[in-house]
Amino acid sequence: MSKKIINITDCDELIKYINPVHQHDFMRTPSFFTIGSYDDELLVINFDDISHSKSFFTHLDNERIYSIEFWNCQFDKNLDLNEPDCAKYYEKANFTFIDCVFKNLAIDEFTYNGKIKFKKCKFKIKQIFYNTVFNGYVEFFDCEFEKKLIFNKVEFREAVVFTKSIFHDNVLFTYTQFNSLGVFSRTLFKKGLDLSQAIINKNLTFFETQIKNYHSEAISINDEKIFESGKSRKKFDISVTGSGNIPTINKRETFRIIKNQLEKEGNNIDAFKYNSLEKHAYQQQLKEHNKKWFNSQNALMFALNNLSNKHKNSWLSGFGFTVIVAIILLILTFGTTREFWNRVCWDCEFDLNVIGYTIKQFINFLNPAHSINYIDELNPFYGIPYVFDFLGRIAVGYGIYQTVQAFRKFR
Repeated sequence: MSKKIINITDCDELIKYINPVHQHDFMRTPSFFTIGSYDDELLVINFDDISHSKSFFTHLDNERIYSIEFWNCQFDKNLDLNEPDCAKYYEKANFTFIDCVFKNLAIDEFTYNGKIKFKKCKFKIKQIFYNTVFNGYVEFFDCEFEKKLIFNKVEFREAVVFTKSIFHDNVLFTYTQFNSLGVFSRTLFKKGLDLSQAIINKNLTFFETQIKNYHSEAISINDEKIFESGKSRKKFDISVTGSGNIPTINKRETFRIIKNQLEKEGNNIDAFKYNSLEKHAYQQQLKEHNKKWFNSQNALMFALNNLSNKHKNSWLSGFGFTVIVAIILLILTFGTTREFWNRVCWDCEFDLNVIGYTIKQFINFLNPAHSINYIDELNPFYGIPYVFDFLGRIAVGYGIYQTVQAFRKFR
């Protein structure tokens, strides 16, 4: 059903839509009020003058309305909940926004003592909440953020909950304090999350949180950007406080934090997922610093772990790695013997006996402790086959170990 659109451009017009909801029996005074309607009207609030916004909240203060719900409201201009003239009201008011759309919400450099809830709300542009203290409960339920969201120097002194919310762009908690419980339940991050700079004094919980190995930037902590004025600033600080780009080192730390929080809860299955993502992020860091498998031991180790079992994530990769390296090194072992060249390459005797012998030796080769006598029977070129056989033992043993490790990932 289409909604009836009502444009509100004046404080007095909006006041008409204030509705008391409940009355205490002993006081006969409303406990909270709503603005808007439940489903058939959309109030498009577009104050042409900031004085209208001040007048509206001053009216609420005069009427002692300190718990208010906004239903089906669209704020086409900034909604300022930090205007100094209304500071005393904002400090003690409880706000709930339901099915609302925000052009921009200003709650910066302010302390809120009441509860603030957003339910089924949409935020259309980039939001930066700066230097804000929430003494009360904060909730984002079934909300949608279309652009970047940055909590910069924000302090959550009570629980903060992100439930069923969708973030289409990066979300950063920069120098943000979680003094109580932080809940990410059924939350979808379509791009990135940065918790690396957050101060976590209690627990963060992650239930059915969806996040992948998102794009991050090769931003060094020491690099500086010089402006036309001649002043300079660290690129890292610009990213995490303003532009909203997430450095790779922050991504790695974020995955580590989530992994540790899940391990504290005993959720080893989900913790393993973030352990794998942490390692992928570290591999990306190595690449950004030009660390390759041939010039860095760490890069070589991580490359082999990724190739052999996807960082303990795939036993099939481990099995395939073992079989492939066994085939390659067995061929190299056979290829450096005279019998191979005489019977296979020159006489081309591909009979059943040769095929059966090859299969037998392949199965034998998969045992790292196999006998070495088969090489003597093939008349080797000097000691070369023994070298490939030795390398085969190491590679097959490593492959078997990696396959077993992948089976034990949920231990």
